[in-house]
Amino acid sequence: MHSTPQRSSVPGVVLKRATEWWSFADYQHPDTDICTSTKTMKLCVQREVIGLRGEDVILPCRFIHNEGNNIKELSLVWYKHGKKLIFNSSTNDTHRGFKGRIQTVGNPSDGDGSVRIRYLKMEDEAMYKCQFEFDQSVKGRKCHRTKFQAKKDNRTRLKVDVRPAILHIWMTQENSSSTVELECKGEGKPSPSIIWRNPHGHLVKTSIVHENPSIPNVVSVMNIRGEDPPGNYSCTVENEHGMEQKFLMYKGPKSKNSAHAQKAIVGWLMALSLFFIFLFAFGFYIYRKKEEITQVIYRSTATSQNQNVSTVLFCEGDLCSTVFKSIIQFQ
Repeated sequence: MHSTPQRSSVPGVVLKRATEWWSFADYQHPDTDICTSTKTMKLCVQREVIGLRGEDVILPCRFIHNEGNNIKELSLVWYKHGKKLIFNSSTNDTHRGFKGRIQTVGNPSDGDGSVRIRYLKMEDEAMYKCQFEFDQSVKGRKCHRTKFQAKKDNRTRLKVDVRPAILHIWMTQENSSSTVELECKGEGKPSPSIIWRNPHGHLVKTSIVHENPSIPNVVSVMNIRGEDPPGNYSCTVENEHGMEQKFLMYKGPKSKNSAHAQKAIVGWLMALSLFFIFLFAFGFYIYRKKEEITQVIYRSTATSQNQNVSTVLFCEGDLCSTVFKSIIQFQ
């Protein structure tokens, strides 16, 4: 006697009766690689998903069953670290850390539990658990709410990596010596390599300093010697997610005469600045003295008018002499 084929909740998958579950147990969706199974249900996820900071990532989850109409009202729930609920498709509950950043990719009612997380952050790196909830009836009995989730060892680990980038590139040179250092600060996860090349394209030996283990910030220092050529030196930061390159111009060693000339120029500029400051102060002093003399003239003139005496003020340099002349007014 032949069994009648039955359509799966996953499009394109034909199932048989429950007693022949393992006849389709090899079903595996291409974006999943590990499954949790019973005789009549199967939930598959991706063991590890790698996303990039600031970009989007999809956590795959597929649920299939051989229960026919005994399973209804499928809904999807995702947990972070196994306990913290971050998304519920039936209630639209979303954890505040994922508000506006998590959404379903397909239809949970069809067994598609995949979700997209947008604008990945470093703190999103964690273990995630996919769970389906549904109404289930057994042998015609009343429905009850049932959960089916990935086992503890069959959950999704989300890793958040960082594209390589050059954060800063600069050159330092001590005036008292001919030592020149080129420094290049980059970031990336996995930890990036930093390569320097001279203007001829040859690799240059450098030293590496790791600053931050969680988000690998790497600083590479290159010392330029007297025999090294002037020109553009390139810094390249690279990991498996890409590369970035920037250039720094080295104009060559400074001569001693040039250094002395620079010091002389600085000295002259300082002397000139002091001269202008003195000139301004002297001018302000003269202005104040002139104001004081004007006030004296005004007061002397006012007093003399009452006494029929006019006062003439003569000033020479910082010395002032007052000569009073009395004019007798004849009526």
